[in-house]
Amino acid sequence: MANNNSGADALIGRILADAQAKADAALADADKEAERIALIAKDECFRTENETELRTKRLNDAAQEKSRTNAALDSRKYALKVKRALIDEAFALAAERMEQKSDAERSALIKALLIREAEGGETIIPAARDEANVKSVLAEVNAALAQSNRAPLTIAPADADITGGFILKAAGYEKNCSFAAVLREVRAAEESAVAGILFER
Repeated sequence: MANNNSGADALIGRILADAQAKADAALADADKEAERIALIAKDECFRTENETELRTKRLNDAAQEKSRTNAALDSRKYALKVKRALIDEAFALAAERMEQKSDAERSALIKALLIREAEGGETIIPAARDEANVKSVLAEVNAALAQSNRAPLTIAPADADITGGFILKAAGYEKNCSFAAVLREVRAAEESAVAGILFER
């Protein structure tokens, strides 16, 4: 009976030893797995922090670039607005000075415009301010037109709704040769040059 008890104790001892060994191995594996998971978590945390920093930096860089771009655009818009105002002022002054020209200067300008713009045979409708000036140069204008085989011009009563210059009227068209229209034409052709003069450095 004693031998049987001894054998049973030995068997139980081996079972317990095996169980302990397995438990120790399981604990060791668990420790290793926990360490591996901890390392993965640490790497993931580091990667996330780096990505967050990079994303934050990119957002900051983008915001700064957008701010610089907007500031540059606003600056250019303001500069263009100022330049436009100065150009408007320059042409407004030119219009004012044109209206203030003497009769001799106005007559010379009207003569040049009539010779340049007339096709021949039109009726001149002058501004009230320039009716006498048109009459003073009409004979010379018609003589110049005759040299290029253009029919003479006639003059109508001054009822054109303009402050200076004249309207050329024919059967199929009217041509606005007022001083204001001439200045608009000059502005369209010369605006870039005027801007260069105003803003050259």
